[in-house]
Amino acid sequence: MNGATPPYGYRMVKLADDRGNQKGKLEIDESEAEVVRKIFKLYLDGYGYRALAAKLASEEVSKRNGRPFCGKSVENIIVNDVYTGMLRFRGVSFEDAHPAIIPKNLFNEVVRTREARNPDRMPGREQSSPMLFSGLLFCESCGQKLTHERTFKPTRTYTYYSCSSFKGKQISCPSRLRFDAEKLDRFLLDKITDRILTDKNIENIILGLMKLRAELLNQNRSQSLRLHRELMGVKKKVENLVNAVAEGVLPKEIVQDKLKKLREDEERLELELSQGRVIAFPKINVTGQFIEGFREICKNVMFSGDEKKRKTFLKNMIKKIDLTKTTCKVCYDLSRFLVSHTESSSLRDNLVVPTGVEPVLPT
Repeated sequence: MNGATPPYGYRMVKLADDRGNQKGKLEIDESEAEVVRKIFKLYLDGYGYRALAAKLASEEVSKRNGRPFCGKSVENIIVNDVYTGMLRFRGVSFEDAHPAIIPKNLFNEVVRTREARNPDRMPGREQSSPMLFSGLLFCESCGQKLTHERTFKPTRTYTYYSCSSFKGKQISCPSRLRFDAEKLDRFLLDKITDRILTDKNIENIILGLMKLRAELLNQNRSQSLRLHRELMGVKKKVENLVNAVAEGVLPKEIVQDKLKKLREDEERLELELSQGRVIAFPKINVTGQFIEGFREICKNVMFSGDEKKRKTFLKNMIKKIDLTKTTCKVCYDLSRFLVSHTESSSLRDNLVVPTGVEPVLPT
């Protein structure tokens, strides 16, 4: 850490090593560390990066240079595991290398929270919802999501998808949609099968898989080169650490375990390089029978698969569904069927406009 600017929350102190040389070590700056702890706590309380920066500004808390925190500077603190005592040196990580400001379990909780807030991830409430199309249905008139509700009769329970405006008067909506959930699920699944899982779309998916197969075969031919580069990288890290200990930059006690792990990696890579590995990928013949078989697999997942798998399958394929009392528009993206994103612009954001969706109101 010699000469480096310490992260916010720490200051650099000079300590003598075994040879009497002065070396830099991170020490907690309590005044700044309190701000770091507050940032982590407020983030877990629900604050976002910008809201956190605004709150710090309202409390006249600034960065070390006197400038106010911004969303990015708050994010940089939230994602930095240096606050758990982690030290990174020339591509190698060391745990408990300096005093921690944030406990590891708290940092891991923040990591999980960030993942849960990721807009590309299905929200937990949509995963746990009993409704198949939860999070995908929108009222075209007011733009609100359709959520589920239940009404209870003496002989049975009725389940509906309802526009949010149907439940409250805060949002004015001329449609106030309400659909029988079971009937709407069946209608949408039938239309997805008929309009989206067409021979042409499935053929494009298969062509994408064939392209992926070619990519994997090309990767296989260069496997030895990749392993060789990785091996050279590990050898370089070993050399850097050995030199760092010899020069007194890093203490021997925190390097020993890392050196052992790197040498194990070195042996593993040398073994893989000597043996070589072959990636098996079946050749795909695009025939009518294969297309129909592919479609049947998709239908089995959608109509009778595990509930979580059904939702994930639909969420990966369907972007959103806009509904009125008589029409629906399905915006979909089939590129996620592929392991890697290949060119599939012709598959993206297509609109399917079937008609005849009628609301079934409770009697």
